[in-house]
Amino acid sequence: MDKSKIPKGHYCYDTNGQCPYYKEIQHIKIPYTSYYYAPVVECTYLEVNTAQFWLEKESNDKWLAWLLHDSCKLCGENEIEEEEI
Repeated sequence: MDKSKIPKGHYCYDTNGQCPYYKEIQHIKIPYTSYYYAPVVECTYLEVNTAQFWLEKESNDKWLAWLLHDSCKLCGENEIEEEEI
């Protein structure tokens, strides 16, 4: 996989667009709450998805599902350091 395609910063997108490894699967939804269902999101770079995190028994994994759903970068590639800002 080509790390150079991953956007710079803390999110799975930047001014150039969305990360090519970040995919939303519209036809599969998971219940985040009793009233909020969202499509499954996957990161093919890390080979993980929100459903996988949500179904894990550990409560910390549910936070990872929310972070990935909100396009927060979990891979850590091309992060911007404070000095670069």
